[in-house]
Amino acid sequence: MEQNQKKIGFTLIELLIVIAIIGMLAAIILPALSEARERARITTCMNNIRQIGAAFEMYAGDYYERFPYHEYALYGNSDKSLFPAYIKSSKTFWCPSNQRNRCPDTIDATNWHNSYAFVFGLSTGNKASPPPPLISDKGIYNGKISTAAYPNIPESAALVGNHYRGINTFYMDGSVQWVLLSKIDFSVDSDSTPHAGNVACQQNGYSVVVDSPKEEEAFGQ
Repeated sequence: MEQNQKKIGFTLIELLIVIAIIGMLAAIILPALSEARERARITTCMNNIRQIGAAFEMYAGDYYERFPYHEYALYGNSDKSLFPAYIKSSKTFWCPSNQRNRCPDTIDATNWHNSYAFVFGLSTGNKASPPPPLISDKGIYNGKISTAAYPNIPESAALVGNHYRGINTFYMDGSVQWVLLSKIDFSVDSDSTPHAGNVACQQNGYSVVVDSPKEEEAFGQ
């Protein structure tokens, strides 16, 4: 007596259908996962900037209400500089979205500016309105930026920072805000035409040193 034996397995068409379904699911899920990871990195970066801002305030409390006046105040003297007197971990100075540099083991002249930009030379007596920025991401990192859509962001400024959708910024009043691409207004370090924007960085990602009368006026100092 012959028994009918059913062949177990997939046909080629069935396999192709399964592969197509997996591909579609991956196309939906992977971008969402990538976006979720970036949101987590933005949150970590915001916490870093908040910690540095708190260190700025403690520094001002110890030095006649003056915030750090120059980059050397960040790392130059182990007993008096932000690192390591006020901030013990070098990781605080590193944004996890930074695609150009690894997290440093220490903070020095070669890496203090890798992730963040600063406005140096301000004091707690600043009465500018709105409050000027003190610390921010050093720009954006977006190779697909459209200068037509975002005329406030030139192509030369698109690959110097950390995030692709905006800039985390700590302000004089102690607040931390996420500044969207369309709202970014870069600061300008210039003795002749200074400008206090809503982020601490300049278009090239550099920090600002307020050390002239016009700059003091521009930043409400």
